Amino acid sequence: MVVHHQKLPWCHAVWCRAAVPKHRVICWLMVHGRLQTRSRLKKLGICDTAVCLICDSHEETHPHLFFECCYSKACLMEVKNWLGIPGHIVHYMGLIRWIQWKSKGSKFQKKVLYTAVNAVVYAIWRVRNEALWNNNVPTVLHTFKFVKQSVIDRIQCICMPDSDTVQQWLQEKILV
Repeated sequence: MVVHHQKLPWCHAVWCRAAVPKHRVICWLMVHGRLQTRSRLKKLGICDTAVCLICDSHEETHPHLFFECCYSKACLMEVKNWLGIPGHIVHYMGLIRWIQWKSKGSKFQKKVLYTAVNAVVYAIWRVRNEALWNNNVPTVLHTFKFVKQSVIDRIQCICMPDSDTVQQWLQEKILV
């Protein structure tokens, strides 16, 4: 008996080997709606309010945190500008589909883009936890710099491609 499994569109992005392992885990939890947002915690009776800790104006749900919140939207915009991803894409699955089907880069370049998307999801969850535990929300620029440095550090740790075109792309786009 042969069982055929449907390939999930986000698998390549979440489990991309170029991405930082803890970023992958947070993305996997986010895709499955399993992060302990204030909305979930309120339903469990653990907290009394579901208001977003970052913007303090909407309910903290997965869709809100990733990327309806004005803060996460601004962080995502910085990352998209840095990487040359079109501005009209405003949610995780849209980003993944664009990288898979519309991005004209090599396999390695797509891995770099997946790494960046995972890093921004992780960074937003990190900011949310910073707001929860330390009552502090860093600036969008600070979070963007964290994402950018995480991607650069990770890419420099893994095997760099031999292709001159990809090397040039890295120098001009990523390592700037």
